[in-house]
Amino acid sequence: MKSRFFFGVAGVLAATTSCIADAALQSPDFDALSETLEAAREALEAPGMAVAIVQDGEVVYARGFGERTLGEGDAVDAHTLFAIGSASKAFTSASIAMLVDQGDMRWSDRVTKHLPWFRMHDPYPTAELRIGDMLSHRSGLPRGDLLWYGSGVDRKKIVESLPELEPDSSFRSRFGYQNIMYLTAGLIIEEITEQTWDDFVVERIFTPLGMSESNTSIIELSGLDNVATPHAKIDGEMLAVPYRNIDNAAPAGSINSNVTDMAKWVALLLNEGRIGEGRDAEQVITKGSIDVMWTPLSVATAVGPGGALRAESHFLLYGLGWFLQDYRGERVVQHGGNIDGMSALVAMMPEHELGVVVLTNLNGTPLTNVVVNEVFDAYLGFDDHDWGAEAAAVMATVQAAQEAAYEQAVADRVSDTSPTHELENYAGTYKHDYYGEIVIEFEDDALVVKRGELVGDLSHWHYDTFEVENRAPLPDLGLMTFILGADGKVREVVALGIDEWMKEPEKPKADESIEISEEEMRRYIGTYVHVGLGIEVNIFVADGELRSQLPGQPPFELLATGEDQFAVGGLPPQVTVNLVFTFAEDGSVEMLTLTQTPGGTFELLPQSD
Repeated sequence: MKSRFFFGVAGVLAATTSCIADAALQSPDFDALSETLEAAREALEAPGMAVAIVQDGEVVYARGFGERTLGEGDAVDAHTLFAIGSASKAFTSASIAMLVDQGDMRWSDRVTKHLPWFRMHDPYPTAELRIGDMLSHRSGLPRGDLLWYGSGVDRKKIVESLPELEPDSSFRSRFGYQNIMYLTAGLIIEEITEQTWDDFVVERIFTPLGMSESNTSIIELSGLDNVATPHAKIDGEMLAVPYRNIDNAAPAGSINSNVTDMAKWVALLLNEGRIGEGRDAEQVITKGSIDVMWTPLSVATAVGPGGALRAESHFLLYGLGWFLQDYRGERVVQHGGNIDGMSALVAMMPEHELGVVVLTNLNGTPLTNVVVNEVFDAYLGFDDHDWGAEAAAVMATVQAAQEAAYEQAVADRVSDTSPTHELENYAGTYKHDYYGEIVIEFEDDALVVKRGELVGDLSHWHYDTFEVENRAPLPDLGLMTFILGADGKVREVVALGIDEWMKEPEKPKADESIEISEEEMRRYIGTYVHVGLGIEVNIFVADGELRSQLPGQPPFELLATGEDQFAVGGLPPQVTVNLVFTFAEDGSVEMLTLTQTPGGTFELLPQSD
């Protein structure tokens, strides 16, 4: 029943939109349009940009603006490659659509039907999450992007970690943009086809469309000449930044392309999934599946400074891999993309068979929206907005607000404070159940934080808070605050404005560990109890190791740290347990003192025979 309803909605939408009368479009003056777009690029300080326009199945405009690398004079053209970021999601949705078209799956399938091992934090969404839920951002999960971003964690491991990612809304209650759900969809494609997502996209989309210059990994950019360099504005200066390898989240955003190839993709969608016309046309995706992808399923939001560029829109919805909105009374299907140093936008007015592709080598820029608005206005006959000037004003306001916020933070900074500990005591491995490890090292009398590809230098801010300066030419990572336990030792760090990482207890170094013989180990064997609390610890020797065990728990190895002193190994990072044995004059154990952090100190007595 649910499946029939889902397709019924799509059918109603298709029937409704097909009845919309086509309003006559203007014939743009492309020379004047180019001047407008170049002025917008300069106003928004983008080093380079490429734009293509598709109308009635033909590429009527394709050209580049500016430079591939700022200051080097290498001109952008219609074949310059850019990262398209999350505009890749539509390719993943279309790949699923092809499998639906050929009967290998349904939009309403449970995710666990294709990935039986799939788990989320809660059992209900685990059992009920459908393909359509994933692709319309209705999982209830927060983004959780730090697990994959710059981490090197592989695709399956990322998805296997989802049980540790707590939801931030109830299942299907609201729109919540989620990259890992698209990664999961990519694994489903792999499960069904026995092809990687990358190979499937190349074989089933790129090759039929002749998108011969596109690829799915920055690794494939090596050795190519006509490639744009990513840029970001950092501390008021426009700088080239490294390409970000996001192969581990590829189905959510790893495609690199140019406007020449992307125009072929847009032409396919506007031609109802066909390449060519008449009897010789090749149906790559059915019209029914395109209608489903363009059916509203979630209500998105368009608040914040960027809302000024949606002044002619009244709503923002989401289908399957596509945002859906109105613009001056016309239906628009669009999706953007942002990754380090790159921004992209693909937008279409299906009723007018009009599409626009914008690719830029500047991250987080509104230029992509400006270009689309200017192109649509040129076709619709509007000239009442200078979108570039308006966006530049918005960006200036945002930048001023950011500077004011930092100045306020500096003003609130407490002067003449010192860290609680010597810097080397903050070093260690900090663990998070979902996000994994952060390693803080003491190097050259300073602290350095490392996580995958991300490396930053810590400078003291105040008390036990440090500012993180990214070593790569990227925006800094903000503040990290260390938190002490009741014993005064560093227990955890609040990192990257996201969550808390617990410090892993330090184990004795190999060259500092105390070797004891098995005969010496036997001095400690016995059962020790705390009569009042009922705590019972069994100490025994197995496989040449001294071990401890509490009832109902697995045994843990005891690591000698001093005379008659041991640390319990293999515990969770937020827990430390130390044992100290006290002997009587006759050589028998008189007391076992157990200290657990957090927890407390307990004195246990040998159990009488």
